[in-house]
Amino acid sequence: MGVLLIIPIAGAMAIRSKKRIEACFAPSIFLIIIVLYFSGIVTTFLPGLMVCVAVSAAAAIFIIVETIRGRANCREYIMTPGFAAFLLYLMLALIACHGFHISKSDEFGHWALAVKNYYAYNDFSNTGLSTDIFGTYQPVATLWCYFCTKLWVTYSEGVSMLGQIIFIVSLILPVFAILDQGHRSRAKEAALFVIIPSCVYISPIYNAFSILYVDFLLGCAGFFCVWNFYRYHKERDTFYAVNFCAGLFILSLIKEFGIVLSGCIIAGIFIEECITRKRSGKTYPISAALLLRAICAVIAAVGTWYGYLAMPAQTAAAENLQSEGASWRELSTAAVGKAIAAGSPAPAPLVGDTVNHTSGLFGKMLEGLSDPELVRGTIWAFIRAMNDSEKSGGIGHLLPISTLGFLVIILFYLLYRVKIRSDCDVEEIFDTDLLAGTLITAVLYYCAMLSAYLTMFNPDEVLQLLSFERYIWPATFVLFGTAFFIMLDERKNEKKNRMIWLIGTAVIVLSIKQGAVVDTFTAHQTEVNFWGVEHSDVKLQPGDKVLYLSMADEDDDRRRQFYYSVFPATSNLNDETPETNAMDGSLREELSDDLSNKLAVEGYGYVYLDTINTAFVNTYGNLFAGRDIKDGAFYRVEVGNDGVRLELIGE
Repeated sequence: MGVLLIIPIAGAMAIRSKKRIEACFAPSIFLIIIVLYFSGIVTTFLPGLMVCVAVSAAAAIFIIVETIRGRANCREYIMTPGFAAFLLYLMLALIACHGFHISKSDEFGHWALAVKNYYAYNDFSNTGLSTDIFGTYQPVATLWCYFCTKLWVTYSEGVSMLGQIIFIVSLILPVFAILDQGHRSRAKEAALFVIIPSCVYISPIYNAFSILYVDFLLGCAGFFCVWNFYRYHKERDTFYAVNFCAGLFILSLIKEFGIVLSGCIIAGIFIEECITRKRSGKTYPISAALLLRAICAVIAAVGTWYGYLAMPAQTAAAENLQSEGASWRELSTAAVGKAIAAGSPAPAPLVGDTVNHTSGLFGKMLEGLSDPELVRGTIWAFIRAMNDSEKSGGIGHLLPISTLGFLVIILFYLLYRVKIRSDCDVEEIFDTDLLAGTLITAVLYYCAMLSAYLTMFNPDEVLQLLSFERYIWPATFVLFGTAFFIMLDERKNEKKNRMIWLIGTAVIVLSIKQGAVVDTFTAHQTEVNFWGVEHSDVKLQPGDKVLYLSMADEDDDRRRQFYYSVFPATSNLNDETPETNAMDGSLREELSDDLSNKLAVEGYGYVYLDTINTAFVNTYGNLFAGRDIKDGAFYRVEVGNDGVRLELIGE
């Protein structure tokens, strides 16, 4: 499977860069994602996929040759505690993902559905044949899940989840660098083995190992960037500078707010550099060149993705295949030269679209800020949520601390370091200022989130602070991880440091949600089944449309589940269910159009009845051949001279 291919790549990186392998797992994943990303922009993923497999094979050969010649110190660079931790986490992830099935609305609507589309078409999910509801979302997480799944025997939700778990772990593994290179400490190694996976369970997204949402991944990527900047300062090694810039590139392509987090990290580090330069007597060189390269990395990520989305006729190849009735399996090899065929976007329209989008967003912002009462209510709701350990998630579960409380703790700790420990050397000054810069990063991100609630959400969702704990956590983890691991790193040479490590481990363990740890391995969701479709022996094709009907009171999750399950066909996601009058059982209102006309005019080839009632049977029973009207039944739409008939084909 794809996850295993990063091991030889990481090993070769470790030997070439003379770094331990745990620092190279995330860069290996970055390399694979970047190759697939640019391959998809130019043509399809298949050339990039073959390149990645070839690179992994070449890396394995390189390791063998270097080992035989005696030029590679495998014990120092590869056979490390971090590699042992990686193998342990991989084994645990395999156990956790066995029998895994997705269960959340947004997974059915995008995060898992996008992997399905990538897997089937070997292309981004904004093409003509794609059924992805949000095909323009940033592709990094989906690209990695695609890679892991594509090299498996079939599409698998469990393998997708396995890939995401390994991605998250790989972004935190570099902290093994805080162990002394030449002096093994079993106590510290054991502590890190426990601390790294436990970091997931102290967050409000404690189900990050059992859900394909990318919010926790976003926070880990942000932490990876800050940690590599920290290591760059310690060693002034280009390896960490490259990781820092590559991490920001990847971070900007995980989610739209990854762009915001990248900007906040760069701003926070710039402020830290200025403060450190002043406090150290202007002897400390500011990393202007590195920050400039970091900004270029973010611009490159944003420019290539939105430039790709703006390409004219980018879906022409897919749409032509669909109109000619080609099988979806043919798409993977038929779209070669997509970018050349599509042509480059004209500068003027691209600039015009950007200006229109920006002005529209600014107009929406002004509209959101035009209601003073709503603005005040949102701000106070935001502050209350920040001070509520349950609502904002905060830090910990058995020892809960609200996000605002955590910020206050970090602030007082910084004051202690500045005022009490005033005799610090330049290195400790940098550590203090980096924590201050990361605190500024978090505050900037929180302000951006507040602005988003005021400008991007509907008024009825604003005061509810929809998904607040998920959206707010990435910056919190960047701050928490930086503070926690720098404190451990500072004490690696102290005589009585074992007690510090013991206390740190105990705090983490007492802060996790223990039940979630058990649930990761035991509480899997059952697979969603729509028996009528599965027992119909019909192989749905791209372009097929299935009308989903249900008389039951339900939310949108069930509709999205059905939409996901009938891939590569599509179904209706809007409300097409007639309401029933509770008084006499009659239909309060019919479908938006007469059902027979709707089926014929809108091109539905199939109908699925999830849950029906007597009122529906009385109203539409004459359309069903033999009046075979049942719950969970699947019908083919037959259009003839005598009108529309529904033939039962699965139940």
